[in-house]
Order: sequence, then structure tokens, then C-alpha cells
Amino acid sequence: MRALPARSDVQREAIKLGASLRERSLRDAFREIGAFGLFAPDLDAHTLAHTWEGLGESADAGLCFALGAHACAALAPIAAHGSDRIKAKHLAQLRSGEQIGAHAASEAEAGSDT
Repeated sequence: MRALPARSDVQREAIKLGASLRERSLRDAFREIGAFGLFAPDLDAHTLAHTWEGLGESADAGLCFALGAHACAALAPIAAHGSDRIKAKHLAQLRSGEQIGAHAASEAEAGSDT
């Protein structure tokens, strides 16, 4: 299992990062602390919950939501079910924040707003 900072450390960093928004982007700051790689098979649910809770203290709820979509709708499915080729091509860059994952859905014939 990979070692992650304690929730209090993440929370403290998120608050500091929010205060320094004038100097750099929060996305870059999240990249620096490894936030884009937070959802991976080697992390337990308890650690993830506390880490995400700490990230929720940041100044940008929209970025936190996007980070959740990146982690849960793109990174986790690729890590769990992707082919070796797809994993080799994308996992390291997704975890580092160099690539940002997304999930697109369409139900053109179902009439939903998805």
C-alpha cells in the first residue's frame, strides 16, 4: 500500500493552497501534492475518505468535483479494467495530473439529459 499524508496534513495544505491562489493555480498545487492519483486500487477506503475530506477544505469546490470525476470516472476504471497497453499509456500521466481524465455518456435514443 502506498503511503499518503494524514487527513490533517492534506487539510492544512489545502487551506494553504487556497490562500496562495494569487500566486499559482490550484490545479498545479493539487498536482504537486499528488491529488490526481488519489483513487487507485492500492488505497483503502478509509484513507481515501479522509484525504478527500481534507481536499474539500480547498478554495475551489469546482476543481475538487472535477478531481473526483477524474479519479472515479476515468482513473479508477482504467486502473481496474484497462488493458495493459492502455494502462501503460495513461496511468502514470493520469496519476501525476499531466493528463486529466473525463467520462462522457450519451443516451441519444433514450430521451434523457445525459
